[in-house]
Amino acid sequence: MTMEKRLVVLELLGLAAVAASLVFVGLEIQQNREIARATVRLELAQASQELLFAMADHPEVALIALHGKPPASPAETERARMLLRATIRGFENYAYQYRQGLFDEGEWEGMKGGIRATMNPPFVRAFWREVGDQFSPEFRVLMAELVPPE
Repeated sequence: MTMEKRLVVLELLGLAAVAASLVFVGLEIQQNREIARATVRLELAQASQELLFAMADHPEVALIALHGKPPASPAETERARMLLRATIRGFENYAYQYRQGLFDEGEWEGMKGGIRATMNPPFVRAFWREVGDQFSPEFRVLMAELVPPE
């Protein structure tokens, strides 16, 4: 084999190695994205469980926050407001994760249904009108679509 042929073979091997490296990097990126999606889902599920456990531990606060039961004390009112703020902040995080591509359309549609249901009681809608400007502009646009007007 002549020197020129050897150089051509080496160049082809080099090109093949570069192509294989690019394929490997692409597969690693895809795998990392899937790991990130799974991690986000797990963290959101854990946050939802913690919120539900908090509601179970303090059902009187959940009744105020989500069903508009009149509070028995100013302390109950403040606990309900904190619960609602945490819940809505979680919704804002869901929307952000969706915009980042970490949820597919089916998951997002289900989450929007949960947001609609949670935001439906009059007490919750009134609270949103009071604090909505403390959230991101993108989230406020979404909430304008999901929260029924008074």
